[in-house]
Amino acid sequence: MFKEVSGQRLDRIEYSDGLYYGYGEMLGKLHHLSQKYTPAIEHPDWKQRLQWTLDVLKEYAAPETALNELSILNSFFTTLPADPNNYGLVHYDFEPDNIFYDEKTSQYSVIDFDDAVVHWFSLDIEQALDSIKDELPEHKWEQAAKQFFSGYRSIKSTDEAILFFMPVFRRYVDLFGYARCLRSLHEKWDNEPDWMIGLRVHLERRMDARSKCFGKEIVLTK
Repeated sequence: MFKEVSGQRLDRIEYSDGLYYGYGEMLGKLHHLSQKYTPAIEHPDWKQRLQWTLDVLKEYAAPETALNELSILNSFFTTLPADPNNYGLVHYDFEPDNIFYDEKTSQYSVIDFDDAVVHWFSLDIEQALDSIKDELPEHKWEQAAKQFFSGYRSIKSTDEAILFFMPVFRRYVDLFGYARCLRSLHEKWDNEPDWMIGLRVHLERRMDARSKCFGKEIVLTK
């Protein structure tokens, strides 16, 4: 599907400061364009995504903690300031396996916009940084994050107050991912192959990890 994209996936390229500076720069460009972009196709916003999540949680009898988490997040985002500088159409899956880098041209390319949603730009930033956190040693991740922010801010300013709330954006991602897994696991077939049984175990573990903060009060400390 993406055979015209040149270069290699970011997650298959050896670490360098410049690579992650460009990673952040690319996201800054994407958000800068988003501020002026009017999509031909309407995309859902965070409220519609939460409504979809609520419908799934109810349909598949999710535990009360998941419903409480949705209520907490809905209340939080309802009061969060939104303006064209911090809010618009975001990629949602801006992670290294969806970013290609061509060393010959120094060009970054982004693929897979299927999950694009109208949300705060910080959601993309949180997703991008979280996606590399487990892939790099701590000292390299800290340096990568520093370079990422330098690249991003070379194109677009960041609202420090919004960035302070990034742990809450992670909880939003976890809840939406939990609902997706819950819906997927509901379908079962006779004589499932071993790989599908293994996938179920994997998804169940991911759901358990995603639900750790469900229902907890939002407490943010500087």
